[in-house]
Formats: sequence, C-alpha cells, structure tokens
Amino acid sequence: MKLVDISIENCRKIRKSTLLLSPSLNLIIGDNGSGKTSIVEAFSILSSGRSFRTHRINDVITQGKKELLITARLKTNDAISHIGIKKSSQETHIRINKQDIRSQAELSQFLPITIIHPDSIKLIVGSPSERRRYLDWIGFYLIPEYHQLWKHHQRILKQRNAYLRLQKIGGDFDYWTQELIATQSKLHDKRLTIISLLGEELDFFRAMLLPENQISLMLSNGFSATHTFESLNTLDFYQSKLAQELKMKRTLYGIHKSDIKISLDNVPANISASRGQLKLIAISLLLAQSNTIKQRKKLSGLIIVDDMTSELDEANQQILLDTLSSLEQQVILTAPVLSKVLGKQKYKMFHVKHGVTSEATHKP
Repeated sequence: MKLVDISIENCRKIRKSTLLLSPSLNLIIGDNGSGKTSIVEAFSILSSGRSFRTHRINDVITQGKKELLITARLKTNDAISHIGIKKSSQETHIRINKQDIRSQAELSQFLPITIIHPDSIKLIVGSPSERRRYLDWIGFYLIPEYHQLWKHHQRILKQRNAYLRLQKIGGDFDYWTQELIATQSKLHDKRLTIISLLGEELDFFRAMLLPENQISLMLSNGFSATHTFESLNTLDFYQSKLAQELKMKRTLYGIHKSDIKISLDNVPANISASRGQLKLIAISLLLAQSNTIKQRKKLSGLIIVDDMTSELDEANQQILLDTLSSLEQQVILTAPVLSKVLGKQKYKMFHVKHGVTSEATHKP
C-alpha cells in the first residue's frame, strides 16, 4: 500500500491543502507553529479516527469551522482506492470507494500508520494504557479475530462494573464474571503471541539504534507478579476479592490492568534510561510495530516522524534515516529546516507556512 495523495480541510492550521506524495521518502519543512504537526494529525485521523494529540475533535477542527474533511487515494498493486473521513463535534462520516461505511475499523484496515513524535517516550514512561494500546494496535492488523475479541472483552468489563456500582450481585453477575475469565484468557494468549513476534523485529531495530544495549519486553498479567495468570484467572479468585471490588465499585484485577515491562539492560527503562535512550527505545518499539505487520501480514504501512530533529543529534538522525531507508516503506518526515543528514537522498519536499503547503524544490 502506498498513499498517492491526501487532501486536508479545516484541520487546525490547515484550511485547505493537497499533498501529492512520493511512494518512498517525503519531507515537510516549516517553522514551528506553521502547521506541520496539523498535517500529521490529519494522517492520524484518517487512519484511526482521532488525533494522536487529543481525543477532543473540537480541538482539531479549525477555529470558526464546524467540521474537518480528510480524503486520500491509496495504491495497492495496480488498484486505486478512495477513502475519506468527515468529522464534526456531533458525527462522523466515512467513505470507501464512494460507499458509506459505519465502522472506523474498516477504514483503519486500509491505512496502518505509525507516528513517531516528541511525546513517543510516553510509550515507556506513560501509563500502562499507552502500552496496552500499542499491543492492541498490532493485534488489530495482525490477528483477524483480535478486534472483535477485544470489543467483547470491553463490553463484558463494562457490564460487570455496572453490577459492582449498583451492588447487584447474583446470577447475572456470576455470568459476566465467568465470561470475563474465559475472554481475557484468550486475549492474554494473543497478547503473549504479539510480544513473541515483536521480539525479532525489536532486536533488529535495537541493533541499529542502540547497539550497545539490550531491550527486553515482558507482559504482566494484571493480577500479581508472584502468581501465574492461569492460577489467578479463576472464579474462586474473583469470589475471594468480591468484597474489595464492591467497596471500590469496579473490577480490580484482570488483563485491563496488564502492562508491558520494558527493560534496558535488565533494568526498568523508565528508571534507568536517559532521555536520549528513551527516545531511541520508543523509536525502536514503534518501528518494530510497523515492521511486524509488514512482515507477517504483507501489509506495508506509512511511517511518519514528526520533528525528526527533536532531541536527536545529527549522528542519531543519520542512523534513523538509514534505518528508515532500509525498510522500503513510505516515509514522511517533518522538520523546521532541511536536515544535513538527508545528503543525496531522493525525496519529495513540501514547505508549510501559515497553514499553507506548497511543493518545494531541492538539489539532491
């Protein structure tokens, strides 16, 4: 899959713009605040239905406008697909090849996008939900039944929590508890599979970006570090914790509390790693995410690096660029100025100023 072009209307600073993209490397340059990240947000909304910066769509729609519109053409082999999403504060409209689509998931399947940005270190130092989302994103693309299983688990959890809030403990509550046990066992196994698949790809990028260090991942079970998942994911366990859960009015144990333990040289990375190392670990994880899907699903995505020069010196910028070039995927970089590390690389360049984009010329 390659993105042929993208048209953006009313996305923050971008009132109306179309970018005709290169199938390999693209560079978007412009001063800070010019609208580069607004373009990246548009890609994020087209792929996932939301911005990577905020859950509030009103924050993304251009001030004074009621809705945003993002459309694109995708080329897969010799076929062209037309996709688009229109969002307001009240509703979302999605179209694929002139057909109205109700499911964001169906649109997302067309366009796996990996976005690397200055806050990507939250994947390591942020909340466990960041890391669960990271795994679930891979599962969505890699395992056919994963998304439905994940949605079923969310529904079960919501129902069980409702009973706990209302203090209604009876036959229906026991049913939802048993459903929780069965469903989260399946989902936990699939997450373990994803961790295993990630290992090979992660080691490849670690060798490129952090050759002197080792990165390891371990999936916690959402219960206790001292017991196995199988021994605690039982009806007896949940019955023993019922008084505690009734007091707190929510489900306190299970895979909705699981986490990925990320270690650098066998020490928790969020404790031991420098900010520069955190940045490179996050980049390694995100590139491994993208490449795992490409290798296993044969689905080539789009990799976006927003503000490539942020917190990476020229040596690491060069390493990152060499790594990206080796992947043979479509890449978009944003930066305030033309980076020296691009050298004689072949790329297409765009300039953004006051929310207006234009194709820029450069000498290779």
